[in-house]
Amino acid sequence: MVELLEYYLEYYGEVIIQIILCVFLTGLVGYNREKNATPIGLRTHILVGLSAVIIQITALRYAN
Repeated sequence: MVELLEYYLEYYGEVIIQIILCVFLTGLVGYNREKNATPIGLRTHILVGLSAVIIQITALRYAN
């Protein structure tokens, strides 16, 4: 089990970090906008940010 986890972290660690960072940063922006009662809030920002980072990761993987 530990070997499997090490394998995934070795090959997908950068992708996992990018996704976590994206969720955190877009969550901050979304929380700020939700706190100020604007129409687009937390969930929308996280979904848009996740879709953007997934497209970016896919494009970079296939470009190489």
